[in-house]
Amino acid sequence: MTQSTNVETLDTTIQKTNEWLSTLAELLESDESTAYEALRATISTVRDSLHRDEAAHLAAELPMLIRGLYFTGWTPAQDPIRLDKEEFLEEVRRRGGLGFESPDPAAAVLAVFHLLHEQLSEGEMDDVLGQLSGDVRDLISPALL
Repeated sequence: MTQSTNVETLDTTIQKTNEWLSTLAELLESDESTAYEALRATISTVRDSLHRDEAAHLAAELPMLIRGLYFTGWTPAQDPIRLDKEEFLEEVRRRGGLGFESPDPAAAVLAVFHLLHEQLSEGEMDDVLGQLSGDVRDLISPALL
């Protein structure tokens, strides 16, 4: 059980973050620690694939704690990176340390996008998808059904 901070905003974001991680762990059939790494690796790779304005719009829909995770290591002055499917998966694997004992990067990406699809507005998801390469969109399309 999570201990209360006695600050409603913090308690709410801790609860929401725990819900996201629990859902993601169920999707990955793993623990919350693995879910955290999958989430961190995937959303940071997505963030770096988006134009600055869109990266900020996506962040606005994330729970506060996850938003902090999302912005960690971001360089806003950097141009978006355009990755094909294999490059995207390799970047997620590299950022998350996902390998033999963890879910494969494709499973992580699918699970995270399934969660994002459930939690974000339809318009925001459309905007994010519109900035990813076609084969990355093809990769994640099963998560959006």
